Amino acid sequence: MQVEPLNDTERMLALAENMLDRYGIISRQAVIAENIPGGFPSMQTLCRSMEDSGRIMRGRFVEGLGGGAIR
Repeated sequence: MQVEPLNDTERMLALAENMLDRYGIISRQAVIAENIPGGFPSMQTLCRSMEDSGRIMRGRFVEGLGGGAIR
């Protein structure tokens, strides 16, 4: 059985869902610490799309952390 490689969008979505499962939030600091390809700008673009589709909410959920994303 051959597995199809993920495209960039699918890979970024998998990374975002993994971060949400582990931390419950996506923050600039977490993206930097995780060495996410494309850095925070690429994750922020994905988070906007996820928010537009109702999958997550962006906001300031953790005091002192700035804007973040949470399920």
